[in-house]
Amino acid sequence: MATLQELLDLQGVVVAGEFDFEGRMLDYEAKMDMPEEMAQMAAQFCAAVSVMLNTMASSFPDRSGMTWVPQRGWTYSRGSGPRASQTVVGGRIR
Repeated sequence: MATLQELLDLQGVVVAGEFDFEGRMLDYEAKMDMPEEMAQMAAQFCAAVSVMLNTMASSFPDRSGMTWVPQRGWTYSRGSGPRASQTVVGGRIR
């Protein structure tokens, strides 16, 4: 698995972090000014979305016959303004 610095070195990445599923930021690196409080808020958001998706995905195999768990990750892209996306794989924010 890539280090936070290796992720941050990718073109277009401005923040890379690692969180747990209780919403705690374990570590992060940023190219921008990102206060610890903002990083903590991002970790809480990512953990909440990940838990919600895990809960929803656990009901799909019985109905669809497809394996949806364990979750590997998800991506969110905002709808307006400058393009920005967030990708979560495991417990890492990219």
